[in-house]
Amino acid sequence: MNTPMLEERDREAEQRENKEARARAEHFAELLAPYLAAQFGYKRNYVTLGLVTTVNARTVKYDLYLRVTPQRGQWAGTNCLVIARIGFTPTHKGHGRRFMAFLVEYAERVGYSNIGIESTNEESEAFGAKFGLLRHRDGNDLIGTVEEIKRRIAE
Repeated sequence: MNTPMLEERDREAEQRENKEARARAEHFAELLAPYLAAQFGYKRNYVTLGLVTTVNARTVKYDLYLRVTPQRGQWAGTNCLVIARIGFTPTHKGHGRRFMAFLVEYAERVGYSNIGIESTNEESEAFGAKFGLLRHRDGNDLIGTVEEIKRRIAE
């Protein structure tokens, strides 16, 4: 049975966690915007913040939805940047590889040591396998360490 004092401490801890998570997401969005602008030739910033840990970026050339180190759900305790949606047009032109290189380059600055892909399909599973991502728990999610992904990119 929780006492009011314990419940208050839990709420404060959760608020602190959410504030830190939001700061990581904001920092990541600040890094992502110039990367996408340079890669795809846009002058306008198409990167937006979603709920607490999410970052969105969508144009006709790319569609990204990321969770920056979520503390709850299936990714809790993984210290992971999660790719919830990824798409580039045209495909098979190296955009995904360059994006993964960007993610490993900034991992330490944002504060994640793993990269995951959520709810994979055949294409995203093959994409993740190229970088050494493995099945995460019992679902159709993949996860890999930044170090392993960095090693695979260098090959």
